[in-house]
Amino acid sequence: IHWLNAIRCELEQRIEKSINAVVTCSALKDSYRKILSISSEVQFIYLKIEENNARERLFQRPDHFFNQTLIWSQFRDLEEPLNTFTLKGMLPSETLVHEIISHYGLY
Repeated sequence: IHWLNAIRCELEQRIEKSINAVVTCSALKDSYRKILSISSEVQFIYLKIEENNARERLFQRPDHFFNQTLIWSQFRDLEEPLNTFTLKGMLPSETLVHEIISHYGLY
């Protein structure tokens, strides 16, 4: 999977140079997350959201690149991560950022 390997390569480069980064993607499957788990420095955050909420959000963004008809397949393919910091995906962005900073002690 080209996009996944590109993300892995970017992570490797940043870790090698000690550059912090936040990378977002829909690593829906455990096998995808294993590919990205190149170091203990790589941490996953699961923003859990219900399918109907995801659909509503996408409908509010008519120019978004994601094809709305594919939402069901994303939820079908999702393998919910275990032992991962999980937040409610419907929380406001500011709250999510605060919770992440607090959880990881990134003050």
